[in-house]
Amino acid sequence: GALPFSLTAGLRATPQRIELNVQSLDVGGTSGRGSITAVPGDRTSVTVDLAFGRIALDDWLAEGATATVLHGWWTGSQAHPALPQGLDLAVDLAAEAVDFRGEVIRQARLQALAGEAHVAISRLTARLPLGSDLALAGDVRLDSDLPAVDVSGELSSSDLRALLEWLGADVAAVPSDRLRAFVGTASLIGTADDFQLTGVDIALDQTRLRGGLAFLNRGRPGIGVRISIDRLNLDHYLPIAGFTDIGDAALSAALADAAERFDANIEARIDNLTLSGVAVDDAHLDATINDGSITVRDASLTAFDGATVQLAGTLEGLSTDAGFDITTSVAAPALAPVLRELELSVPISPERFGAVSLDSRLSGTLEDLFIDLTGTAAGGQISLTGRLADLADAANYDLAVRLSHPDTVDLLDLLDAGYRPRGPLGAVDLYARLHGTEEDLRLADLQGTVGAVSVGGQVRLRLVDDRPDIALDLRTSALTLDDLLPANGPPHRWRAARLSPWSHEPIDTAWLTTFDGALALTATALTAGRYRFDNPALRLNLRDGTLTLPGMSGTLFGGAFGMSGEAQAGDALHLNGSISLVGADLDEALAAAFDMEAGDGVLNFRLAGDAAGATQAELIASLSGEGLIAVRDGVAHGLDLVAATGSLATLESALDVLPTLRPAFSAGSTPFAALNAPFAMEAGIVRTRSLRFMAPSGVAEGQGTVDLPQWQIDVATELTLTGLPGAPPIGVRWIGPVDAPALRLRTAALADYI
Repeated sequence: GALPFSLTAGLRATPQRIELNVQSLDVGGTSGRGSITAVPGDRTSVTVDLAFGRIALDDWLAEGATATVLHGWWTGSQAHPALPQGLDLAVDLAAEAVDFRGEVIRQARLQALAGEAHVAISRLTARLPLGSDLALAGDVRLDSDLPAVDVSGELSSSDLRALLEWLGADVAAVPSDRLRAFVGTASLIGTADDFQLTGVDIALDQTRLRGGLAFLNRGRPGIGVRISIDRLNLDHYLPIAGFTDIGDAALSAALADAAERFDANIEARIDNLTLSGVAVDDAHLDATINDGSITVRDASLTAFDGATVQLAGTLEGLSTDAGFDITTSVAAPALAPVLRELELSVPISPERFGAVSLDSRLSGTLEDLFIDLTGTAAGGQISLTGRLADLADAANYDLAVRLSHPDTVDLLDLLDAGYRPRGPLGAVDLYARLHGTEEDLRLADLQGTVGAVSVGGQVRLRLVDDRPDIALDLRTSALTLDDLLPANGPPHRWRAARLSPWSHEPIDTAWLTTFDGALALTATALTAGRYRFDNPALRLNLRDGTLTLPGMSGTLFGGAFGMSGEAQAGDALHLNGSISLVGADLDEALAAAFDMEAGDGVLNFRLAGDAAGATQAELIASLSGEGLIAVRDGVAHGLDLVAATGSLATLESALDVLPTLRPAFSAGSTPFAALNAPFAMEAGIVRTRSLRFMAPSGVAEGQGTVDLPQWQIDVATELTLTGLPGAPPIGVRWIGPVDAPALRLRTAALADYI
């Protein structure tokens, strides 16, 4: 309603000047005094100089009326005031106190000039409630549909929190010790549809912000922001319940809605930023939002004791089916600080990784994603290039994978594989195509090198009823098996002469039950100690704890080698199988197995047997089966039957028989046509009952045993010299440790004959 009004003043007027000396001006209970002067002319000049004691503005305005009027005037929804034509107005208004929103504004003063749709404010100052001060100056033009401003202002407050609450803002969610000391300056130029906020300089609590903002509305609002902040701890200003309380879905929805409603150019730099307890340095964002699409020219930061993150790219929107093309680069001098700050853990000790980096490009959609990724750690590198499909459902992979590292052993240590090979393997460089799903993955076109070994083939990993099923089909160049044996395991004894004593340590077969699998391997050569297999080919199958070797073939000691068998895990390890070797070089076989040069010839060997036991000793003690050792066209070293025959033929005394024979059983050589020793095994004891040796200079027949559990041999033969017709045979017996038996000769009958 209308406010009561009264005026007491003295009037002095001339044709050139009118003066009104206001002694008392009372409007709605508010009293003031001063003067009003008018100078008529082509343009009438009016000067108003009034001072009020206290203005009860709360009594004048309805709740929210001031904000409503100002907003309507600024946006053009409410007509702005207009001065009469030909009038210039100078105003100097002061008030000792202004009651507003239940508090008192003190020392308010407005000094301004107005005329022809233009207002020049030289001073607008006030001591706001709660320890705050406001100062403003500038121009306002009213000659278009929207008022145009060019003003600068400064606001300071010792308690911004209280000031905002006074103005009606809800800041209860912000921690109570924040939003305190504030000083800010800025300039505003333009209209509600096209304005710039420049020279922004704000100090809030311990944060300093500088920058500016531009706004343009041509049917679709556009915003440009450029800010620089020295330090900002967002944890101090986010809701007390924490940042995660906002909710990822709600935050994403809000961002998506904003991106659809307006365009923006944003450049922001923060020297020190803390969010969710994570402190970062040199945070920078340079991005554009245009018609719902987001382009990030640079998003970067430094954190975690020197780790750097850089990102750039485009997003066609923020919905789950929107396309994107993003490149990232992440590098850290050490991984441990990164994991510690993010409160993450990995199954591998992070100290092993050393300096790490990850460069990537992701493009497409979550339904059809292209990736190009390269990561480095511990001196090695892995790269992935290709496509991922149906990430939201059952991911499907089609990737090129490359792995390289300067030291294979160090790489296995890094992966904490529980296996460290004995020998240096050299660098690894492998390439493959990875395709399939998480339940059926294939590494096809595998190729590369591990040290000096070339590798090719394919690998398949399946999950069958949640049980891994691994199939490998590999081709390699020459392999040295000794280098692949576990470094922390017991020494592997490839030579039979060193197999005793047998180990009583339990054999670990648990790994046979953890997965199923198959292996097909071909190689140019496979070396195990002194055993070299040329062109080996083998197939292995593992199912439900049973390892089956359908067949292994190759060339060993120049002969054809074959092996098949089965190993079944359980409380005891059950073994059965067969081995054959045809046409091998006897000299090479004896050198490899017994480190001895006992003869030359063509060796044929076969063995079929089975065993069961929880230790190596138990397996040997249970060994049973049968086999054959056969040698043809050979030469026995350390045996000279021709010399023995000649010496015996000229003896004159029976007492010289044994001294004469001993040199013949320790030196020289004897060609022979055949050596045959069929044998049977029972409880680890090898027995032959029809040992036969045939040579032009003599024939031997006999029998014997080899007690493998006790590592003892006892073989006895009767040797008949063909050069001494009618002479009784010589008894020849080898007895003692398998690798060092003693030779005993029985010559009594021969001595009697001589």
